[in-house]
Amino acid sequence: MSVRDDQLATLNVAGKDYDYYRIADLPGVDHLPYSLKVLVENLVRNIDGTRQGAAELGPAGSAQP
Repeated sequence: MSVRDDQLATLNVAGKDYDYYRIADLPGVDHLPYSLKVLVENLVRNIDGTRQGAAELGPAGSAQP
């Protein structure tokens, strides 16, 4: 499985399911400001294995606030 598949989760609200990507389990994300967490979630959501892969998460996960 890929990083993208590992982070996929489902939220059920009022009987309707919504898919989202959990980034809390990724190393180094817990100390990032909210704005960078949004960008990391976008990276995870758009990983396609060709143009953008798991390696792109490294710099975002190691940023210092």
